[in-house]
Amino acid sequence: MARPSVKPKNSVSVTLIGMRRQLGMTQAELARALGVALPTVGRWESWSPPTGKSLERLVLFAEEKGLSTTSADLRTELELQSGGHIVPRSWVAYSDEESHYVEAVLMALRESRFQQLRVPLYRLLEPVFDAADEERRALAARAEMQRKEKESTALAERTRTRGRRLRRRRGGLRRADKRRRTPRK
Repeated sequence: MARPSVKPKNSVSVTLIGMRRQLGMTQAELARALGVALPTVGRWESWSPPTGKSLERLVLFAEEKGLSTTSADLRTELELQSGGHIVPRSWVAYSDEESHYVEAVLMALRESRFQQLRVPLYRLLEPVFDAADEERRALAARAEMQRKEKESTALAERTRTRGRRLRRRRGGLRRADKRRRTPRK
């Protein structure tokens, strides 16, 4: 008798289960905290991981709870799903003051009347550029690793399915061969 196939869990589902356990929450408590139905959390953890807005909500929830690794993993998956560029969370302005600074730096870089400020500004921000590049490389490496994991999981599933088909075919042929060999009465 063939064993039922067990589909490996999606990396987002595994991350979600780990986050919930890390916080010491039940599925019901997590559902209540996120404002979703209990079956939704069960579905996310079992066979249909969250996407889009739901995944964004989980990223923010993980950040609020101080789970930086979980947040980064979920954010990477969100970026992969959206097909967009991988933008580190540190690049998003959290306040009006930060937005103001970003606008000022962009203005200094883009407008010719501030040309004399570009070199001193670059020297001042050079350590920050290096840190941002390192963060971007780390996120890209994590995204590539998750992509390869998905590909290998899909390949393993295709191979398992093909193997089952071949075994069925071979088993069927053996039975037919046996029937042909036995003399009719």
